[in-house]
Amino acid sequence: MHPDRLGPRDLRSAALTSAALVVAGTLAMLSSEVTAAMAGESHALPLVGLVSAGLLGVVVAVVLGYEAMPPLLWVALALAMVGLILVMDLVTDDAGGGAQMAFLFPVVYAGAFLRASAAWLVTGVAAAGHGTLVFALLPPETALPDMIFGLVVMLGLTAVLTASGRRQDALTRTLRTMASVDLLTGLATRRALETAAEIAPDAAPGRALVLVDVDRFKDLNDAYGHPVGDGVLVHLASVLQSVVRAGDTVARWGGDEIAILMTAIGPDDAVRRAEAVREAVVARPLAHEGRAIGLTVSVGVAHSSTAGADLAALYAAADEALYGAKRAGRDQVVVGTGTTPPGSRTLVR
Repeated sequence: MHPDRLGPRDLRSAALTSAALVVAGTLAMLSSEVTAAMAGESHALPLVGLVSAGLLGVVVAVVLGYEAMPPLLWVALALAMVGLILVMDLVTDDAGGGAQMAFLFPVVYAGAFLRASAAWLVTGVAAAGHGTLVFALLPPETALPDMIFGLVVMLGLTAVLTASGRRQDALTRTLRTMASVDLLTGLATRRALETAAEIAPDAAPGRALVLVDVDRFKDLNDAYGHPVGDGVLVHLASVLQSVVRAGDTVARWGGDEIAILMTAIGPDDAVRRAEAVREAVVARPLAHEGRAIGLTVSVGVAHSSTAGADLAALYAAADEALYGAKRAGRDQVVVGTGTTPPGSRTLVR
């Protein structure tokens, strides 16, 4: 079994919850022992106090260092809870309802916050620990039904919690996909491109941003309807993905504007690839109801050598270049330098 399958589904939530459970269990154990000691029914208070102090130290370590904890340590923490509960119950000679219910703490924690493999492992160990306790301290006629009841409860809790966790994880993956993939075109979203720009190093000889905008897109919508307009965007996305390099990020920036982030590329090569994009669009018209709808695009290119490596600076330069291409007659590539004053463009579709 890979160690990652035993780790938490969410680090921070697992850390805070495990800390809360350990604190609650420690306080319950300590208060119960103090009460028993005051009644003269137990002499294990010094040991319980020492264990309680150690547990609180563990809580502090988990809360402060959870990001560095390896996956195996998380399941080890849950298993340690089981072992500690068993040892303390045996030491205090306690197999009452509260002592038995304590085994549910690690089961609930593991089922809710660890991955399914780890949750079932913890449940198995907890069930074994619970069975050991009741048969060690209770007569067989009492221990057997208690063990069976505890096993049924633990299995049921784990089944419900792990099923809920799988649904939650599936929903999380869906939401992440929706945030990173444009539902119409299948391209990356603007947010995903921004993330890629933050993560990708500005490797030599630089990076480039290419903005592609469909010429006379409004006219296409008016002439053929918005469904065809959507088809144009889907078709354009397909064409662009077939032309760009494997490591480039193609994203729908907004409306009919598509952005391509190119890394580790020189300025001349970026322009050649932008020209290849323009030529590919012209060479592949959109098929619609037995006829071909010719498309052209205006393209603006900005390179970090002149515009700066920051995405905002690249976009500003590429955006001005794009509208320079529109003003110059469309269906062409224009290179931006990043020196055009912001807001000086005139809107041309």
